[in-house]
Amino acid sequence: MSNHRIDKDVILANIKDPEFWNNLWQQQLLHGNRKKATEPETIKANIERWEKRAQPFAKNVLGKKGNSRVEKIINWMKGQGVSLEDIRILDIGSGLGSFTIPFATYAKEVVALEPVTAMTDFLRQEIKNRNITNITIVEEPWETVSIEDNDWIGSFDLVFASMVPGVNDIRTIEKAINCSRAYCYISSFAGKREYIGLRDLWPILFEQEHPPFHIDIQHQLNLIYTMGYNFSFRVWEERRDNEFPAEEAAQELLHQLQLMVDDYLYNYVDENKQVIMKKIADYVDKKTVAGVYKHESVTRLGAILINV
Repeated sequence: MSNHRIDKDVILANIKDPEFWNNLWQQQLLHGNRKKATEPETIKANIERWEKRAQPFAKNVLGKKGNSRVEKIINWMKGQGVSLEDIRILDIGSGLGSFTIPFATYAKEVVALEPVTAMTDFLRQEIKNRNITNITIVEEPWETVSIEDNDWIGSFDLVFASMVPGVNDIRTIEKAINCSRAYCYISSFAGKREYIGLRDLWPILFEQEHPPFHIDIQHQLNLIYTMGYNFSFRVWEERRDNEFPAEEAAQELLHQLQLMVDDYLYNYVDENKQVIMKKIADYVDKKTVAGVYKHESVTRLGAILINV
């Protein structure tokens, strides 16, 4: 009886400790990537990986569906009391600028932090094409950029980190919060990311079942809660049903595959692209109806808006 009580007390004490949730989060990341996310060689490898994945990523986040997500998130933040008018925004891991550019229509200044050159090249071209004058690009990783040297401490009204690999532990969350004087937004996957075609293809391509998706915002949510911050939280599912001509569908599935796999399988796919494409094309051919392949996906997402 007493031993059971002690165990229960230990558990209750642990779940109130931010480090408990940080450690669980790190275990999750190690399970997915096989490397510690905060190590310098991992940061470098992640940047190199995203240099290669910029093109398939662009196909995934831009266009009507991507714009719909951006609008939904901006409207949700406004509903929580965030005014974007004439403010300073730090967009961590800005990528191709899917949020940076809409933010610039409201804000006084947007600082876009992005370490991947393929992403910043695209963003610079968009800024030039649209004649935008209030976006500053800083090409450094969030894990290593100095917020002291850049005079960013308490300098932004909104610090925004949407689906950012660089916000990956308690230190990088605290760093983001320290840059804000009002709000900090953090989002991630919420336990589900399913592409029907990839689920079917996985055993064909890799001779193993599709692994369960491991990334879940519950760790960040509980971490921020135990740090003592007030916040708003929402979770939602996005379903996409896209139709492609058969000849385009195989390339689309390859793009999605390149975004989903870990480093080891990415290299395997890259080295065996002809064989992989042949297997994908054969699969698409069997699933195509009247010359059209239907690509279905379901993704669950979570967003935390912290009141600093």
